[in-house]
Amino acid sequence: LVRMRRLPLDLMLDHLIAEGSVPEAALDRLVRRLAEFYRTARRVRRPVESYRRRLMEEIEFDRHALTSGNHGLPPARVGRLAETVLALIDDSKDLLAERVREGHIVEGHGDLRPEHICLGIDPVIIDCLEFNRELREVDPADELAYLALECARLGAPAVGRRILSGYQRESGDRFPSRLVRLYTGFRALLRARLAIEHTGDHRVRLGDQWRTRSLAYLRLAEQSVLGPRPVRSRKGR
Repeated sequence: LVRMRRLPLDLMLDHLIAEGSVPEAALDRLVRRLAEFYRTARRVRRPVESYRRRLMEEIEFDRHALTSGNHGLPPARVGRLAETVLALIDDSKDLLAERVREGHIVEGHGDLRPEHICLGIDPVIIDCLEFNRELREVDPADELAYLALECARLGAPAVGRRILSGYQRESGDRFPSRLVRLYTGFRALLRARLAIEHTGDHRVRLGDQWRTRSLAYLRLAEQSVLGPRPVRSRKGR
């Protein structure tokens, strides 16, 4: 038998974001918990090149899934985004190799999202991705960029930025913004693909909702790796 304890809904990070009331002190406690978790996590040793190749193969898979079929997504937009992230990975090959060699690839959580975080006095993180260890083998910078991406999708980019900066300060693991942009683009394409796949499942209703979510991930990826689009002025104004 398993005895379970229900976590309080009003302390879950996604609920707090929706309410617009995420306590900074609670985020600081979460940062300390995350820093300790990644500091003691099992290190994953793997060939340097295989890590970069895994990222690139995943992006190619996501691009194909997002542009094939009748999903209603703009293929040129997806293609441009995928090419930009791939170029960013290629330009960052020395940085990625350094992350691997220095032991920054660990057995992490695998699905670190706001709905899996309870910000009590003692922060609790649930729903570790248990069914596939390879999907848990991540760079903390990747996993925290993913968490920041999800915070931004829910309308709270400042929360994600505070977690990322706080983690670097607490852990001493300083990584450049270029790495965050790379991982944000990588995760956004992955999440866009997972969202759009729901529209092909006849058991899933509200297909438009999943298409909208997929587009939201693409927009966030563009903002991260391409930068904000310039505002065009209208004549006569």
